[in-house]
Amino acid sequence: MITIKITVEFTNGVETRLADLRARAASWKYVQRRRKIKVFGAEHFGFDKRVDDMTVGRFHPGQLILEERNQQPPESESSVVVVVESPHKEEYERRQPLVRSREKLMRNVALLCGFHLPRQQADIVICNPIQWQASLADYYVFPQNEEPQDLLKTVRDNVWEHIWNHHEDDPHGEEGLYPAREDFISRVRKYNPLLIVNACTANLRHHVQTELTRLDGVPVVDAVHPSCWCMLNEA
Repeated sequence: MITIKITVEFTNGVETRLADLRARAASWKYVQRRRKIKVFGAEHFGFDKRVDDMTVGRFHPGQLILEERNQQPPESESSVVVVVESPHKEEYERRQPLVRSREKLMRNVALLCGFHLPRQQADIVICNPIQWQASLADYYVFPQNEEPQDLLKTVRDNVWEHIWNHHEDDPHGEEGLYPAREDFISRVRKYNPLLIVNACTANLRHHVQTELTRLDGVPVVDAVHPSCWCMLNEA
């Protein structure tokens, strides 16, 4: 077992030290030079290191091609919110969500909108519940440029769930709150969603699904992660 120490800025300028995360060494041995205790602070989980959500298109009734738009962060009177889990390496480098799968997303979301919103216009918003790079891809050191995907996913899931489940007590004796969850749901509400597509990866989808039940009256559609949508089209 190894110990991971994480400090996060949920609020600009306010550092929050999370409880120590303990994980199996096999899943983390390629991260940050194989140290037994790994420390990550504001250089990675600072407020200014987040990748903002983004409006990437607009659906017009009767059209199967979305109008391209680029607005970050989004401002929308009505939207379809596509929820993925957290930005990976390319998204972190370009400061935009879902860079690699954008074209596939645009094509498939247009079909979903045509089915669920036949008479309504809507902006298409990509939203990461955790806006930091939970995969820690920038810290990997692999021999011979190998990337064992199963281990990378384990690291991402470990970090994502650790931030998502961080709980803060209320000094007044109330139940307290989960900062990451509150931040996520408040962002989604601001986008005035008509429809939500839960496209998180399988291991994390149920966490987000539970939180989305707080949005009374907004339909939620389950989908596989957009990186897999091309396989569905080609089948």
